[in-house]
Amino acid sequence: MTPSEKAQQAHDLLMQMLLLLDSQKETTWRARIAGLIAELEGEDGKLFPAGFERARSGYKTMTRGARNFGEYAVWLDDKSEQKRINQIIEDLQAKLWAVFGP
Repeated sequence: MTPSEKAQQAHDLLMQMLLLLDSQKETTWRARIAGLIAELEGEDGKLFPAGFERARSGYKTMTRGARNFGEYAVWLDDKSEQKRINQIIEDLQAKLWAVFGP
């Protein structure tokens, strides 16, 4: 995968995560995800592949340590909806980790 393709894939996955967090009214992690997206976008709003390493570093920071993004989950009264949304979050996290790598 080329650097531009990696940056595009990371951007797309982060945008999906951002929309999901917005749907759940999540604000803390939303701001951090938006910051990673900004690293991947130039001032003109177009993809900025040179920002990939900064976004990668930022995502890794978010997923390490206690109370990290890897532990994030939504809590809902509707348990089947909670399970469905949390599965989407886990899937997106796994895909992001695959793109950003170890």
